[in-house]
Amino acid sequence: MEALNMFAATVSAMGPLCLVTFSGALLAHFQVLNKRSNEITATACFKFLLPTFVLVNITKGIDFSSISHWWPLIVVPLIAILISSIVGALHTFFLNPPKHVRFSMNYLLIFANLTNAPVLLLNGACSSYGPLYGEDSCDKVNTYIFLQVMLFNLIAISGGYGLVYLDYLEKTKAKDDSLTPNEGPQISLKKMIIKQFYSPIPLMIYIGCILGSIPGVKSTFTEEDAPLAPVFDSLYMVGHSGVVLSQMVLGSNMWLTRKQEAVVTKRYIATVIVLRCVVITFIGVVFIWWLYNLGIFGDDLVMAYLCLMNFASPTAIYITLICQFFKVGLEETSAVLFWMYITSFVSLTLSGYVFFLIT
Repeated sequence: MEALNMFAATVSAMGPLCLVTFSGALLAHFQVLNKRSNEITATACFKFLLPTFVLVNITKGIDFSSISHWWPLIVVPLIAILISSIVGALHTFFLNPPKHVRFSMNYLLIFANLTNAPVLLLNGACSSYGPLYGEDSCDKVNTYIFLQVMLFNLIAISGGYGLVYLDYLEKTKAKDDSLTPNEGPQISLKKMIIKQFYSPIPLMIYIGCILGSIPGVKSTFTEEDAPLAPVFDSLYMVGHSGVVLSQMVLGSNMWLTRKQEAVVTKRYIATVIVLRCVVITFIGVVFIWWLYNLGIFGDDLVMAYLCLMNFASPTAIYITLICQFFKVGLEETSAVLFWMYITSFVSLTLSGYVFFLIT
């Protein structure tokens, strides 16, 4: 009976993530959202709404004196990248992905979505119907999320540019009469990667760390009776809308690209999905369970479950923006992402259920 209740709670925790994503697909079906509106909304989210949400949560929760507690949020993502990179290398060696998108396909395996999907999923898990209800750390969950992505996002974004750029070079070398030497963006990869360290989200992380580490400044914003508390709460609501809107855009894009699977074989799509949603997820459940039993997370089940998202969460959707910039691999990655995100609703539920059952 206890196992059945745990399964029901785990399924319920997926509710916010599934419903918000589905609403975006539904709006695309009724042509309320389209490719152009998605681009505008995504730009607003990445340049203003999500950075605002990051700033608020980092400022509120950062506490360098307790780094001995939350250090796994920095280290585990790096280990996850390393393990996933090994899986990606084996995938390339044995499965021989399409040459012109070889490195883009590796991105799909290496980098997880650790921002909007975990925000919706963890808030569902900490709600009254979720499996983490009553855990002391639930009030810190958004701060945990952005502490985790401080370093991860910089690697995922800069690494993404590097990987897709290699596919772009392969494309420019291809013997295609329709391809001119000046096609595509003429860029310095080094400058492009360095630029990501000063993009809106990283900048808000830096500012949040500074504001949050100064007690007198922090209390001015975060205390319940603080003079600037209304400003802080307003920024939170504005920022949280970015999480919802970006996930709706994902659902919309999934619907709009649902017929693009013909650009790569169904067998290959299935292979990538199995590697990301089954193999890497299984490794993650075992690895995080092992760390939890070693006492790495103390008794903080919220932190442990969030670290599991490094393995169980589907690919970061940022890959589509990078592919769009370089004009390479967009159809192929979109085709895989469509089925990966559908499959991930099942894999996230099952991996969460197994994890909560054995911890």
